[in-house]
Amino acid sequence: DLSVGGTIVIGYGDQGKSVEVEIGYIFDNYIFHYAVMNSATYERLFGEEYTPTTVLVQTSSEESAYDFASTVSRIGSLKSWSATSESRRSFQETMNQLNLVVYLVIGCAALLAFIVLFNLNNINITERVREIATLKVLGFNRRETASYVMRENIILVCMGFIVGIPLGLALHRFVIAKIEMDMVTFDVQIFAQSYIFALGMVLLFSLVVDFFMRGKIDRIHMAEALKSIE
Repeated sequence: DLSVGGTIVIGYGDQGKSVEVEIGYIFDNYIFHYAVMNSATYERLFGEEYTPTTVLVQTSSEESAYDFASTVSRIGSLKSWSATSESRRSFQETMNQLNLVVYLVIGCAALLAFIVLFNLNNINITERVREIATLKVLGFNRRETASYVMRENIILVCMGFIVGIPLGLALHRFVIAKIEMDMVTFDVQIFAQSYIFALGMVLLFSLVVDFFMRGKIDRIHMAEALKSIE
């Protein structure tokens, strides 16, 4: 609940010292917490000259970074060093492992969607045998009879997409908020192609199910279906 122009107390040192500073700007930082100030502000607040203890060096390659650190370690009082490229590679490997879990979840969700669509279509056709048989008797051809049933499935998929995507987005934000830690937070970014991919995948499943269900519609015997007692 802090804002620009307010104040915040920052603790420093091993003796539990603290200083109250004014907030000039608030920025998003997703790993750890940092307060940034220039040397003049540091000297005014802490009453001592600012002496840098860390330096950021940009090199042309990862190998030159190791060579540079090795050289400085021999000629100076360098206590420790780290290469951002190595940290980046380690983090990328972790994300690649996490992607495997994401692919597994997507695969399970896709299989579940396929099963649900198949069962819904099967139940829909089974419960409307007399209605479909009546359409055949009235002269509807194979394509018209199938589209009469399958058109409803496409409409239901689109309706489910309209309702489900906002609910999924809300659930996603809820889950991300729950797994955030004090030292690590996540930038939620869901791109438009993700929605397009989700809709396209479900529509594809619906078309595949409709293709298989056409055979069941073709096997409906008009006379037997109309003679059956509901």
